[in-house]
Amino acid sequence: MADAQARGRPVIQVRDLEKRYRDGTYAVRGVSFDVHRGEIFGLLGPNGAGKTTTMHVLGTLHRATGGAARILGHDVAHQPHAIRRRIGFAMQDVGIDDLATAEEMLVFHARLHGIRGREARRRAAELLDTFDLTKHRKRRVTAFSGGMQRRLDLAVSLIHDPDVLFLDEPTTGLDPHSREDLWATLRRLRDERGLTVLMSTHYMDEADELCDRIAIIQDGRIAAIDTPRHLKRNVGADTIQVELGAHPDDWQKTVLREGFRGAPVRLRDGTLELRVQDGGESLLPALRVVDRAGLSVRSTRVLSPTLNDAFLKYTGKRLEEDEP
Repeated sequence: MADAQARGRPVIQVRDLEKRYRDGTYAVRGVSFDVHRGEIFGLLGPNGAGKTTTMHVLGTLHRATGGAARILGHDVAHQPHAIRRRIGFAMQDVGIDDLATAEEMLVFHARLHGIRGREARRRAAELLDTFDLTKHRKRRVTAFSGGMQRRLDLAVSLIHDPDVLFLDEPTTGLDPHSREDLWATLRRLRDERGLTVLMSTHYMDEADELCDRIAIIQDGRIAAIDTPRHLKRNVGADTIQVELGAHPDDWQKTVLREGFRGAPVRLRDGTLELRVQDGGESLLPALRVVDRAGLSVRSTRVLSPTLNDAFLKYTGKRLEEDEP
């Protein structure tokens, strides 16, 4: 993904967005962020954090009670019809027609967007191929597995070739293989079509593996925005653990201290623990120091901060604590 300046003006611009219900409850409290063209941007947080409400406001399904937002240069509050023509929206609950086949579903939705005849069938065939559903095009969608239904739902949301795709918890209820297939498809759409994706998720691995940038959201507020890598790096250093073949003697301890000069080192129960900025780059040099001390190695591990650690740092709690 290109850097921010190369991408130009953001595709999605959100400033101090607020959603307050009549009973005084806030679902969203002063949310601000930008999403750039060709970026997969994730809203990461527990159920009830404000992710879905934010997306519904941006997708013109709800009206904000404060702040402002623009999608592709159009004001969300005052130009909803212009926005709807250029976005796709896949909801958390897949909507299907009990009697329709996959092909019929796509052609029907193409017609809803004013796409007729041969062009509607062409786009349907192209999307069936993109989502590996061509051989199932004549099957009723009620016979589809959960993963197939979710892929079809995404295909429907793309039938009018939108510039921006909104995904609300796109892999909820899917098995691991179906989730990874869906991730691969979204990456391909981003890379080949330049599709911009705004998605919500409460899955750490999904946010880590799929999203270019993440907004950690809790109680309707954004606590941090950055790439998954930088969010984890901001938590702290990596830890290299080396289980030694024997307890070092005094001379060997001196060699280790001198070899790791300047780095926090701890010896505990025959295991050497070393705090470093990048565990992958530092592992081999660390093992060379251990070898110079004449010590054998039983095993090694590199422990890195996780997104859950980042969530804890920025919100004061782990994400799982908020899950049912």
